[in-house]
Amino acid sequence: MSQHTKLRITFAVLCLAGVGPAQAFAQGQSTTSFGVYGGMYSPLGRDPSLSSVGGSVDRSNSFAFGARLSYWGPGVFGLEAVGGFTPAKVEIAGAPLNGERNQDVLTAALKLMLGITPSMSPVGFHIGAGPAFIRRGHDAFQESESRSHFGALVNAGIRLPMTSRIGIRVDAEDYVYGGHIVETSKTWNDLVLSAGLSFQLGGGSQ
Repeated sequence: MSQHTKLRITFAVLCLAGVGPAQAFAQGQSTTSFGVYGGMYSPLGRDPSLSSVGGSVDRSNSFAFGARLSYWGPGVFGLEAVGGFTPAKVEIAGAPLNGERNQDVLTAALKLMLGITPSMSPVGFHIGAGPAFIRRGHDAFQESESRSHFGALVNAGIRLPMTSRIGIRVDAEDYVYGGHIVETSKTWNDLVLSAGLSFQLGGGSQ
């Protein structure tokens, strides 16, 4: 089983965990929290073959980190703004281009969140989706050029409480957008698997 297949399965399991046999929770009050995370960025799908230059592009897994600001209303819905960064290393093979370089990818998204939790469980499951912006600081072939894309983000995750105000977040976030590398144009999926801490700001305990 390939690594990309394993990552797809992991993302699917998180989604199913969030929408499986569970009852929606209703919070008694609104809450706002701030979180930081670190994890792995993994571009999904087959790497493109560049026939025009007689070579190929190998998109590598990279470290990713970022922050998120979450607001949950008194019901099951919430909003979350998330921003992240990853070096997004690529390796180019074939004349006239060879070598490795970082694309320095910045991501930002605003998600509508749905909170779900199994009955009698302190563990919180959530799913979300919304518009996303992806900016590559350095193009794979023209390092002096940048590329920007608008797309969508779909998300599934788990929150594990440590105290009444601090929790551990584990998330799978898939950035979906249209893009191209030279003559290859398609829909791309950039998966970010992350873990981090969430801190409630003001108000009562979660």
